[in-house]
Amino acid sequence: MNQKLYHESESVLVILDSDHSKNHVLTELKIYSKIVTIGSYIIVEDLNINGDPILP
Repeated sequence: MNQKLYHESESVLVILDSDHSKNHVLTELKIYSKIVTIGSYIIVEDLNINGDPILP
C-alpha cells in the first residue's frame, strides 16, 4: 500500500539530526525534498561544533 502521510497543501516539518557527514545530509535533503512543499521547513541540526561552522 502506497498511502501518503500528508496532503500537498499541508505544511511539513522535517528535523534532520542523525549522521552529520556531508554525503549523508545531502542524501537526506534529496529524499525529503520530495515532500517538503512551499511553506514547509527542514531543520538541519548541528551545523557547527564548539561555535565554529563546519565548512565543506
